[in-house]
Amino acid sequence: MEQIKGNQLDRFLPGNLTKTADLIYFDGPLLSHFKNNDDDGYLYYWCDSDDDHNRWLVFRVTNRQLSRYLKKETSLRELIENPIDGFLYAVDIDDSLHYENVRMVYPHILPSAYLPAADSYYEFELSSDNEQMRQLFKQTITGLIHKRATVFTDLFVEAFEDIALIKAMDEVKGTPLLSREEAMAYMGV
Repeated sequence: MEQIKGNQLDRFLPGNLTKTADLIYFDGPLLSHFKNNDDDGYLYYWCDSDDDHNRWLVFRVTNRQLSRYLKKETSLRELIENPIDGFLYAVDIDDSLHYENVRMVYPHILPSAYLPAADSYYEFELSSDNEQMRQLFKQTITGLIHKRATVFTDLFVEAFEDIALIKAMDEVKGTPLLSREEAMAYMGV
């Protein structure tokens, strides 16, 4: 594996995280979304391996950042180069899911081989058949709505197929969706 510079840590500071979805999967997960008990989102990006470990870059993302990435408005590289905390974790994980060699690293000192291409936009279609992605979007939208002090209704589930609610919430900029009829009209449904 590439040598990596950064501050060595005794443990993985975000603590116990729960996987919500594999966003990119090819012979194993390459990009996965996790949440902590406070509902903070984290992305795990696979970047290297040796015979015993897989190395992951782990960084916190907001619901808005995740939404923008999944809608192909922000690249994965942009997320990695501009983490909201100003740093990422580099962690080596073995087959038994033991975390070793945990480091806090800054994006500007990452090996160039660890950075995805500048045009690393999300390439996969979002399908309503994918229950895992459906749940991730539900959590993302619920988080956005709670942070904006609006009421979550069943509108999200019905509008999921066109990803219309995400677009509506972004364009409305936090204005509460006052009624189901107004929201449906706004989305052209």
